[in-house]
Amino acid sequence: MKPTLASIGRVVALLAVAGFAAQYLGWIDLSPRRDTEPPAKVDCPALERGCDFESGQQRYRVSSDQKLTANRVFLLTLRGPASDVAAEWRMQGMDMGPNRRPMQPSGDSRWQLQTALPFCSAARHDWQLVLTIDRRQVVVETRSMG
Repeated sequence: MKPTLASIGRVVALLAVAGFAAQYLGWIDLSPRRDTEPPAKVDCPALERGCDFESGQQRYRVSSDQKLTANRVFLLTLRGPASDVAAEWRMQGMDMGPNRRPMQPSGDSRWQLQTALPFCSAARHDWQLVLTIDRRQVVVETRSMG
């Protein structure tokens, strides 16, 4: 049985939709790389107090509206100039699965995201918040409570 042009077109369209959906959900990143600089590292043990850092010669401040606790939603805020911002939670040496989420603009140079820590069965409290700010990555090392 020979494939028809219509069936090949449907398969190509399905693959294109799946690719765009995977990129939108943060499972893959198909965007071209402009810079190869390593991610900036920021030590921020108490995210609820906020932390200042620089990236791409710009100043930023990241904070949460409460202490980080498992199984609780909190508001993550980034202040600083950007045209695109995404956030992802990681833990050193552990696969957290895809959880990259776009932050939403909220006023002048402010980005926000309602988020929660990924479910983790280990009793660890060391977290990495990976911010992608206009394709530059910043790894914010922080801690959670229980």
